Amino acid sequence: METKELVIDNRFRIQADTHLLTDLSSDVTTRLEPRLMKLLFLLASHAGQLVSREQIIRDIWNDYGGGEDGLTQAISFLRKMLDDMAKDRIRTIPKKGYLLNAVVTPATKITEAEEKEKINVDTILPAEEEPIPALPEKKKNFWTHPAAITLVVTLLVFVLIAGRKTFFPSPVKSREPAGGVEDTLYQYQELKEQQQRQSTNP
Repeated sequence: METKELVIDNRFRIQADTHLLTDLSSDVTTRLEPRLMKLLFLLASHAGQLVSREQIIRDIWNDYGGGEDGLTQAISFLRKMLDDMAKDRIRTIPKKGYLLNAVVTPATKITEAEEKEKINVDTILPAEEEPIPALPEKKKNFWTHPAAITLVVTLLVFVLIAGRKTFFPSPVKSREPAGGVEDTLYQYQELKEQQQRQSTNP
């Protein structure tokens, strides 16, 4: 069964069923008029071979009287579509016909080659490693530092000592008690000591 998709010089894809011509280098697709597609497909199917003008006019123009002029215009248009301003890809063989000077392959083979190349690239190239996120730096706690603990303890001891002296002063001994019962006892002791001194000194 004849394939309906061909690729010219690994660049131009022909899809005869849908009349589409795709330039793979620019990814631009053009829908051709049915006769133009038939002519291009005929030349591509006989790449490297001479296709006579008589055969083209018979197969595509059905021996129509104006087929000669139509064929000339069609070849000119196809050269533009195939980027063939030098007329090297579609060659004119004077007084005989035309020859497609290009490498033509079935589109399925091109697709398989592209897929194989893609698989090879995926196999060779290593997967990119994701960067390991940096761990957040722990903030230093003031209260866990040994010097800070020592300073706080020292301040607490100082405050306790100072507060004790302020709010709890040491009692001052006095020879003379405040009064009341203690005053009477004090006077009694003084009187007794005075009598003892007098008895020892007549």
